[in-house]
Amino acid sequence: MNPHLLFQIVSFMTFIFPSIMAFIWVFMPWPRYLLVRAFLAILLGWVATVLLGTCLYNPVGTMTADARGVADAEMHYDNNIGAIALLAGWVLPSVAVINAMVVRWFIAFWNLLSKPENPQDI
Repeated sequence: MNPHLLFQIVSFMTFIFPSIMAFIWVFMPWPRYLLVRAFLAILLGWVATVLLGTCLYNPVGTMTADARGVADAEMHYDNNIGAIALLAGWVLPSVAVINAMVVRWFIAFWNLLSKPENPQDI
């Protein structure tokens, strides 16, 4: 596989995977309380961002720079993704959790509107 294409796939996955994971976690039945679930979703998304950024994004970025023929790729490649992920890795998962909360609200609102007023009318 082309190293540049692999780097693009890994960078896309580093941003998308933690957000999807946080979004799905909000709809899980456990833990029972929604706010605890939302907090855990953001925390798990943050951990996934840090792990993907430091363990996958950095090595693939260095490999891509080596494949392009950059001399001393480790010196020229910006490998500060670990610090960025530690400080701001919670942002995208929190946006995903907010979107999941809005979707949950719309589902609850739709279910409320679709209920008959008198259950005996069914």
